[in-house]
Amino acid sequence: MNDERVNEIRDTLKEYVLSVDGTYSYKDKTLYVFRDYTTGLILYASLSRDDKHQLFQP
Repeated sequence: MNDERVNEIRDTLKEYVLSVDGTYSYKDKTLYVFRDYTTGLILYASLSRDDKHQLFQP
């Protein structure tokens, strides 16, 4: 994921109550789903564990 996309997603996440779900696995990879807790709106989903670390770093 490029830095521009990471910054865009970080800015968007500030507007929501964030819920992260990583309970679904497929072929030894976990699907991480970021959603707004209050509406259920899916904000982002990824099979890469690196993506979620980039989103939460300052």
